[in-house]
Amino acid sequence: MREGVTFNRMARRAPSGISASDIGLPASFALDLQVYHQMVPLYHFNALAASHMLPPNGVFVHFGVDAAQYLIYLAQKRPDVYIIGLEPRFDSLSQQIASVEAAELAARIQIVHCEMSQLSETVPDVADLFSSTMTFHRLSKEADLSDFMKQSALIRMHSGAGYWFFDYSRPKTTRTIEELLPLCFPNASGPLRVRERTALQTAFEFSEIVSAISLVNVGDVQSALSKPLGYCQAHWLNPTGTGIAKGHNSWNEEPLPPLAYKEFLSISQMFPQTITA
Repeated sequence: MREGVTFNRMARRAPSGISASDIGLPASFALDLQVYHQMVPLYHFNALAASHMLPPNGVFVHFGVDAAQYLIYLAQKRPDVYIIGLEPRFDSLSQQIASVEAAELAARIQIVHCEMSQLSETVPDVADLFSSTMTFHRLSKEADLSDFMKQSALIRMHSGAGYWFFDYSRPKTTRTIEELLPLCFPNASGPLRVRERTALQTAFEFSEIVSAISLVNVGDVQSALSKPLGYCQAHWLNPTGTGIAKGHNSWNEEPLPPLAYKEFLSISQMFPQTITA
């Protein structure tokens, strides 16, 4: 059995489940409006990365819907894109669909129940980009990460879809985790601070995800660890289709609020080598 996380020791990965309730958070946590506003800089960074990889009228497929707010954000920023959210939890589907309907985006965002083992069968051949954002750290065990990458390789084979994977990266020691929290999340509320601590404890190390990607041999996947604080990681692969460069012309340039924009710039500066640069 894997060792739990203890202060000032090497931070081995703490097992986690896909449900928020499994990591000590209320099921409605992801729908909290205050938390949503705090997540906007991260949504913006990931949406911008996805937009640069999507052709005009592209099809974006995302595993792990959470509260559907990221998918709604991307849909608002790229009004030409069709979005499919793949959700492994039955118990959250009605809330997620209700959020999409409340945003009046049901015609452009489809939420589908999908177990990880069904990914390659569910993702359509017309998919342009396959994405997962802040989901890996919720996987129950290391074998799930390997299975996810195998499914991703099959998706690439039958659709030519690109990848955009973004998640936390587990620090070396739990002391580092405690030191990182106020630096990386200075404006986080109490519930969000608890969530971020748990996410860092359950995250995979950068090298673990790089290794899992390399074993499926899907091509020239680019990988980056946030600098100088290595607490987030990004991995991406361009789609095989054409017209990608023109797709971002449809991006909605509505500016972020000043504080959100400042935090977005901070995230971007930690990833100078990514496609959002």
